[in-house]
Amino acid sequence: INYITANHLTLWIPKGTYKITDKLEFPVSNSWGIDSDKGAIISQATSGKSIFHIGHADTWDFTFSNLTLQWTSQQTSASAFDFTYIDGVLSNGVYEFELRNITVTNAYRVIDNFGTDMMSVWGATFRQMIASDCDSFCYLNGTDGANPNLHFDHIYWFTSRTTANTVITIGRPDGLLFNNIEFNAGTDLPLVAWLMMAPLS
Repeated sequence: INYITANHLTLWIPKGTYKITDKLEFPVSNSWGIDSDKGAIISQATSGKSIFHIGHADTWDFTFSNLTLQWTSQQTSASAFDFTYIDGVLSNGVYEFELRNITVTNAYRVIDNFGTDMMSVWGATFRQMIASDCDSFCYLNGTDGANPNLHFDHIYWFTSRTTANTVITIGRPDGLLFNNIEFNAGTDLPLVAWLMMAPLS
């Protein structure tokens, strides 16, 4: 990870299942990617651990594509893409990136920036993503700054859980685009709001 981010490269992951036991941390960086031929599965073996953690502000212009991310059991706190703040200028946030052709199973949230300090996530595209048995798809708020210019394109969320949170929560939104969004909660889940947009505290 340190090599590809420092040298602005794309890491190609061959087909196979890759077991990890801790979250994968990314330094402050730009212009890099993680890609595969849709055959790469990253399996988190430690319950409560996220898979990718991007917590340094001013990380930008990156892509994750053609990946399957999973846990063996349903999570109550761990997310696939964790933007919990570590350091940097909080309001600058993480920006101008794309998540594409991603399947996530058993996450708490697919995309998440929840924490004491919530940095902005903006100028991002989430395209052709499937969330299976995840509590919710996206939670993005901002302690200092907004979450503008987010594009959700071809998102499918399905859960067999009997409880779930709001599927998409975006605090301080501006310039949102939704295209082909499908939510399927089965027959046992009580009705939940699918979208919340507010200046959340």
